[in-house]
Amino acid sequence: MGKGVILLTKDVLRSDYLSCYNENAAIPTPNIDKLAEEGTIFTNYYASAPSTAMAVTCMFSGLNAFELERKSYRPVEQFSQVPTIFNEMEKSGIPTFVLWSEEFENLAYVYSKVFDDSTTIHYAPPGGAVWATPSNSRLSSPVDNYDLSEYFIEYVNSIQETCEGEWFLWCHCPHIFYPCSSYGSDIGIFDNLVGRLSEEVDAEIILSGDHGH
Repeated sequence: MGKGVILLTKDVLRSDYLSCYNENAAIPTPNIDKLAEEGTIFTNYYASAPSTAMAVTCMFSGLNAFELERKSYRPVEQFSQVPTIFNEMEKSGIPTFVLWSEEFENLAYVYSKVFDDSTTIHYAPPGGAVWATPSNSRLSSPVDNYDLSEYFIEYVNSIQETCEGEWFLWCHCPHIFYPCSSYGSDIGIFDNLVGRLSEEVDAEIILSGDHGH
């Protein structure tokens, strides 16, 4: 069983949603608080761009938004401007994985492509998240609603069981976990996911947002 690193990001994760930053947060986040107490908490950290696609391109390339050759929000070719975190991991023989909700196939991947065919990309089926729209309508899909956090846990455990050495996973959570209906209202679900990963998976956990509103 291998040792892993999980970069766990939450779409539009604002610091004031989390009680380790904001003692008056509406929803307690005890598992994230514990992670902060036992690890390192950053107090001077800024999103590099306002969209998931641009923000993660910056995050994984180490470039600022103004340094990117991409200057508009449109479908792109495979990112090749500089080596990415994924490239460096793979060069060292460390398998890389991406796990995110199906909605990000069209919302982020086609606009970033910051990981290539060497990275195993897994899309959780729709039904465990809702669209972040004023109507709060859920994803249009024949799939019944299900526990997306449980799905994430099962997939992470499958990686842990099959990898003999080190591994790296970027696990990106949706705008809103079903059955919640608005930004921030699902933080309790996200906190529970963090707690389960901390207890059930032998991995270092790095927690971040991609961008905030």
